[in-house]
Amino acid sequence: MKYTVFNPSAPEARQADVALNLGGSDDIYGANSIQIFSNGATPLHATHADAQGFLDWYGRWNRGNFWFKDAGAQVWGYEETYDNWQDTYGMDAVRVFYHSGHGGMDGNGVFYAPLGAKWSGRDVAVSSNMIIGNEELRYLFWSTCQSLKVPDIAIMNPTRKGPIDTWKPGTINRGLRMIFGFHSNSLDSPHYGRNFGNNWNAGQKFSDCWINASRSISHHHICTVCAMGASAAEAQNRLFNERLFEGAAASTAWYWWRWSGWQNPVLGTEAAVVPRKFKVLEFAPTAFDEARLSRLADQFGFTKKQADTIALGRDGSMAVLAKTKQLTVDTEGRFQAVLAPLNYRNTKPLEQERAVELAEKLVADAGFRGEGVELKFAAIHVGMAQGGTSQGSGTLEKPYQSDTTVVFRQTAEGLPSINAGHGLVMVTLDNDGTVTHVHNSTRPVVNVSTKPKMLVNGPKTEGDYAPMSELRLNQEFTQRLSQATGAVFNVSRSNQPLGAKEIESTIGYDFSGQFGTVVANREYEVAAGELFEKRYKIRVPIFA
Repeated sequence: MKYTVFNPSAPEARQADVALNLGGSDDIYGANSIQIFSNGATPLHATHADAQGFLDWYGRWNRGNFWFKDAGAQVWGYEETYDNWQDTYGMDAVRVFYHSGHGGMDGNGVFYAPLGAKWSGRDVAVSSNMIIGNEELRYLFWSTCQSLKVPDIAIMNPTRKGPIDTWKPGTINRGLRMIFGFHSNSLDSPHYGRNFGNNWNAGQKFSDCWINASRSISHHHICTVCAMGASAAEAQNRLFNERLFEGAAASTAWYWWRWSGWQNPVLGTEAAVVPRKFKVLEFAPTAFDEARLSRLADQFGFTKKQADTIALGRDGSMAVLAKTKQLTVDTEGRFQAVLAPLNYRNTKPLEQERAVELAEKLVADAGFRGEGVELKFAAIHVGMAQGGTSQGSGTLEKPYQSDTTVVFRQTAEGLPSINAGHGLVMVTLDNDGTVTHVHNSTRPVVNVSTKPKMLVNGPKTEGDYAPMSELRLNQEFTQRLSQATGAVFNVSRSNQPLGAKEIESTIGYDFSGQFGTVVANREYEVAAGELFEKRYKIRVPIFA
């Protein structure tokens, strides 16, 4: 076995010795993150960590201009007069700008982002007040709710052209290459930026990096990416293939966008039954060692020399590298394979039965089942794409299915994993039936015990643990949601928090830690102020 140093970077980038390499004026990247909003919107808890995850990743190779937090993030940085202030500060002063906070969109497609302090009497950045891309900005990240809506599922105004109407070509947008955002509301999570960087390190293209970063946080997100170009073909190529942060401005003649988040439910799936007896899963340290990584590389068509050479990342990750393919095992033991480019030119959707058949074959051939791993087909996520132009009388192409992701959930003791990024196998195929990407975050179960691994609230024994009543469970969810949002919620007659919309409710094992216990998992959507909402994921142990 040979070992090399795995250090992915853009060709023009220079290595930094430390993360958060800020304070220069190279005009490469900058960020704003807001948790405390001067307009009274509900405070957030994870946006600084979200932005830092992105900066930690990109700051390894480039020096950034700025990172403004809370009161430091003000309107001047988003409007033409000062958005490139001193050739250093503001969203149009850098090639890549990352914003994390609240966001909302009105019925006319105007986007609003509340900020941390007033400037000139205003504390909300408004898309219609922006002129961007005429200076440095090429890649715009909105880690917010409703920042990049698509028209065919826009319930407020179905005649809207989505990204074209919000980020208007030639007026607002004067040179952007790509925009990253959400059609739906998004979770208050610290992991978007870090996940994006990890996915890029694993060999993914920009749009896949963002969509998969979101999917690993919640399978109920509708995450979106838009690219621009002089023609439909150029915009499509950029959307599906761009991987390096380029400095050249793009034509805004055509927009093309893709999104993922539509989930087809599995008919006949039985509701999880709470077990009567307290049980704990004990996991093996990892499912993927160097020998298994090499075997998989050989199976997936890497040359023998490539399969026998393990690249080691500075963070402890492992990779097998080829010109157009890559296998990666990250520091949490999750396996990713980038195997082929997606053929976006084929717009005839792959039949779902065929997609499941091909995914099942890959799972069997790769040996993903067995040795402490039980898998059950769970769902299908459908990737969609669409484009249009505002030139002449305007053209809006019909949306089409671009890819299919088949999801298998790890199960144990009859219960599935409840995680979005752990205890899963996900196989993505294009319309040709070619496998383009594989995610495996399963954890081999080496032991099932009835003895608690941690003592909570005193020296309990296994007999002291009993499942919570439904009323107590709902009371616990209500209390924890109140703590997460800072708002006061009361339990209604239906035992649901008044004022919160339930997006998801599942019961199963949590596969994200060293040990797995049975938890109830719920995702809520909560109003955060006028025009703004946010989602929160709450987990409560079933046994107490």
